[in-house]
Amino acid sequence: MNEMLYIVALGGFLAGSFGYVTVRFILWPILAYRRLRRRVGSAMNTSPSPEALQRLSADLAECYSEHIPHWYRLHLERRRGEAPMEAVQQLSAMANTRNPEHVQRQRRKVETALKLFPR
Repeated sequence: MNEMLYIVALGGFLAGSFGYVTVRFILWPILAYRRLRRRVGSAMNTSPSPEALQRLSADLAECYSEHIPHWYRLHLERRRGEAPMEAVQQLSAMANTRNPEHVQRQRRKVETALKLFPR
């Protein structure tokens, strides 16, 4: 009976540890990227300030390069055809652009890079 209790406790500990690692290092970063992608999409429908665009650009670059698992980056690039680092460059350029025609061109490039097509 006592040995069975240790085995069950060890199994519970291992299951909990696996769940924590899965949620903390896989699910949360992917969900954070998706939320950030939606924020960029919302910003493309409004006229955000240059500071907001710079912040979105920095957040997207950090999320993509530091938090998202490598296999999901490959999935984004190969399967979904997204190019978040291209969107980062265009968001930064858009923050420094004053010409409305150039802003629209960069907006389309961001939407294409993140697959943010209007519904």
